[in-house]
Amino acid sequence: MTNKERIRNSIRLLDQYIDELNKIFPENYDEYKKSLIIRRSSERQIQIIIEQINDICAMLYRYVCSGIAGDELSILEKLSEHCLSTELCEKIRHMKGFRNILVHGYTSLNDALVYNNIFHGRAYIYQFMEEVEDCLKKLH
Repeated sequence: MTNKERIRNSIRLLDQYIDELNKIFPENYDEYKKSLIIRRSSERQIQIIIEQINDICAMLYRYVCSGIAGDELSILEKLSEHCLSTELCEKIRHMKGFRNILVHGYTSLNDALVYNNIFHGRAYIYQFMEEVEDCLKKLH
């Protein structure tokens, strides 16, 4: 399997994960707030999605820059220079910080903050998939 095929397979998996999130995530905050099961499953699903994005970024970096990936911030800097928009890379950086809050801050999670990050972040996930695919089409 080529690097390009690996990245595309990972994008398909990311698409599956976002579809799964869309099936459980409510379109209004009140419904989200009243169900612990919905909150926790949504939190876990977005965590998985963000981790998949991190993996795709690392694979794309190795493919585009022909090198071993460094830390996550330097990967995003290089990707913004070569194939992803600067705006999107900034949103991904924000998502990574949000993932850290999810993983390490369960006792202090703000439900409204989590809901808004998931609700609005889905658009950036779709944008990410489109930009990665555009990048792959342009290369080799």
